[in-house]
Order: sequence, then structure tokens, then C-alpha cells
Amino acid sequence: RNETKWDIYIRKIGIGGIKMNNVNLIGRLTKDVELRNTGKIDVANFTLALDKIVNGNKSADFINCVAFDKQADNLSKYCSKGSQ
Repeated sequence: RNETKWDIYIRKIGIGGIKMNNVNLIGRLTKDVELRNTGKIDVANFTLALDKIVNGNKSADFINCVAFDKQADNLSKYCSKGSQ
């Protein structure tokens, strides 16, 4: 069968056979979510504090995160500083 432009596009971006990593972070928001609109979509910036214990010492990692569109809107509505 002859490949169409669509077949080539799908092969290039990997639809159908794409493997994605999934990361689940459980922590607390360090401050309120910063929501902004780029003109087309909403963008939310936030930082999560993740507790960890290494060799009996307790510390935290701070992970900067970004959410887009509907997830960004929901984060700003329902999450605030200290939320888990």
C-alpha cells in the first residue's frame, strides 16, 4: 500500500506506538497557583514541596510545575497554599 502524508505524519510523531512517561507527585503547594492567560489558553505555574527522608534526615525537594488550559483553571480555583 502507498503511504499517504497522514501515514508519514503519524509515524513521525509516534501516534499509536508512542510511549510516554507518567509521573505522579504528591506534595504541598508552596504558594497560591499563579494563573495567566496567554491569549489562547490558561497557564498555571506552581511549586510543589515534596518531603523526603534520606539516612534519617528529613528534607524537602521543591519542584516547579506548569499546567495548561482546563487543568490550569481547576488548579487555580480549587487549590491554594498548603493544599495536597
